[in-house]
This record gives sequence, C-alpha cells and structure tokens, in this order.
Amino acid sequence: MSRRYGCISGVLVLVLFTASLVGCAAEGDDDDPTLDEEANGGGGGGGGGHGGHGPNPVIWVHGCAPPFATHDQVSHFTDGQRAFFQAHGYPADRLVRFVFSGAQCGSNLAFASQLASLVSSVRASTHSSKVDIVAHSMGALSARLYLALGGYRYVDHFVSISGANHGSLAAEPGVALQAMLGFPAYEGMQEMFPPYACYGQTSGGSFDVQSLVNGCLTATGRTVNADETPDSSHVDYLSIRNSIDEEIVPSESGCLNQHFQNDCSDHINVQVTVPPAPGLGPCGPDGCPAHVAILFDPGVTQTVFDHITDGH
Repeated sequence: MSRRYGCISGVLVLVLFTASLVGCAAEGDDDDPTLDEEANGGGGGGGGGHGGHGPNPVIWVHGCAPPFATHDQVSHFTDGQRAFFQAHGYPADRLVRFVFSGAQCGSNLAFASQLASLVSSVRASTHSSKVDIVAHSMGALSARLYLALGGYRYVDHFVSISGANHGSLAAEPGVALQAMLGFPAYEGMQEMFPPYACYGQTSGGSFDVQSLVNGCLTATGRTVNADETPDSSHVDYLSIRNSIDEEIVPSESGCLNQHFQNDCSDHINVQVTVPPAPGLGPCGPDGCPAHVAILFDPGVTQTVFDHITDGH
C-alpha cells in the first residue's frame, strides 16, 4: 500500500471513528439516564466514575500477537492480574479481557475502534459511567489513540505496562512480516517503527498514530505539540516501564508526558526491573521474556491495583 493511499484512507477512517464515539456518547446518555447521576458522584466504592453497583469495570488490553500466537492467547497474559483484583473484592463481571478480532497485529486504529465498542458495551451492561484501562505493549498505544479521539470521557484510570507509547526499534520486522502474511497483518507493528516517529516517518501502516498521540519529539525538544495524556485533570495516568525490556527499545519510549526523546521525568512514570522468567509457563517451554514477565510480577500487579483503587 502506498504511503499516499495509506494517509488518505487513514484520515477517512479516523473521521468515521471519531464520529462513532460521539454517536455512542449521545446514545448512551439518552438510553441510560443513570449515567449522569453516577458521573456526579452517585454510588460507593473506589474510583471516581463508578456507579452504584460496585467499582469501575477494568479492561485489560493486550498488544501485538507474534506469529506463533493468537490474540486470545496473548490476552490471557493478564489473567493473574484479574485474579488479584477479584481476590481483593472486584466482581468477576467487572474484570474484562479485551481480545482483538482481525488480522494478526492489526492497525492501532482497528484496535482502538474495537476497544471503543467494548467500552460502550461494558458501560451499558454494568451501568457505569466510566471504566479503567490497563494496557500492555502496543495495546497502550492503541488505547491512547482511543483516549485521544474522545474516549477520555469514559475513562477514570489508565495504566500503561511496557507500553509502546513512542514506538520501538524492535518493531522493525513489521514490514517483512506483512510481506509474508499479507495486508493488513502487522500494520500495528509498522506504525511503531521507528520510535519517536514524526509525521510521515513510520515504516508503513494506515496512518501516523505516533504523531497523532505524541506530536513530534526530538532529542533536544518538542517541535510539534500533542497532549500525551488527554484530560489528565479527570483521567489518572500511570506508565510502568521495564528497564531491561527487550521489546520496547528504548524502554524510555514507554514514558508519557515527554518534553524530549527518552524523557521520563514526569511523576506518572515508574521504572521497574523485571528479568525474564524462564520457568513461567504461559509463554511456552522457554518461559517469558522480560517484556511479558512484567505482567506476572507481584509488585507491578500491586502497583496497578493501588493506582486504580487510589491506594485503597
């Protein structure tokens, strides 16, 4: 797909997606008048956007599935975190696993669109005005696209774990993988390479997701502005990066509210060091690399829980 064609189609889909978010908001407000009451402080429990029937629903968003795995398989890497939340009082129906339906490692826009539909469905079924989102790897970039296009109105807490928020050097094989498997496989991976891509600099993909959510950052400063944490006065952001991550390279790419490349100075950024876990079965006989092992780390899980429950 040519770069010119990709940009035009990407913009068209972007307009349609943004319009669908507005439509969902209007439909939700009309169909469920209790949402306004909850947004104004009704109900009890942790979180600022909960309804009267429990805490905010929490949605876990997986990342780019490698060629040997399915989206469903990688979505189960967060089972341990959901079990922790349930053991600490969350009802099972408020712990939601996002599973992408589409081409292997599809575009971030496709991920974001399906996330928008899931958020709308979960809010309706639980009568909650807002949800919390925990996103891993490319899932963090997709979820941030959802937030940037208006989804921030429905999110109370957002956690990025080893997020590809500013791309990754390790995403370079995306072009070769798409050539092997065919379009639109690995569009999302192409959109992540190179890291800190400004407009027109990604290796391919449907549109420039990095520049849309991050603007343009150089080694010495920002040349194009973008709000990396939309509506941060109402959405509580946290980004956890693994200092020895082999998939998010540089690991500082995961940091948010950067003023120049690799800037992790904002207080919402937390660094951990979680090594690979050779004996961890969910990743296969060789265990989990550091990029995935972070999801099973007890300290990280506790940090995610404390952030979402505001320490309670």
